[in-house]
Amino acid sequence: MCHITGEARQGIPSIAAGAADALVARMLNATIDWQIRPTADEAFATNDHSDAGWDAQVLDEFEALVVELAPLAQRLTNVLTRFEGMRHRGPRPQPSSARL
Repeated sequence: MCHITGEARQGIPSIAAGAADALVARMLNATIDWQIRPTADEAFATNDHSDAGWDAQVLDEFEALVVELAPLAQRLTNVLTRFEGMRHRGPRPQPSSARL
């Protein structure tokens, strides 16, 4: 699990380590859900993005995390300028079926 240490930790005193770790765990779970879609036959089947409902729930979780991580990202940016613009680093991922 990722832990914030040193100078960055001093810049974010209002973010409890447990809360940050919980957000990291949610991000990991959302990433796994984007890549893997269990089926009746295979628990670790690759997500082929044919289930729009599944993908929508995963994308909703990513968007919720962006909002919840914003205060942490701002505090990190105040200490480490390399985090500037982290929230806006790319387009929202789209399932392959949405691109057809």
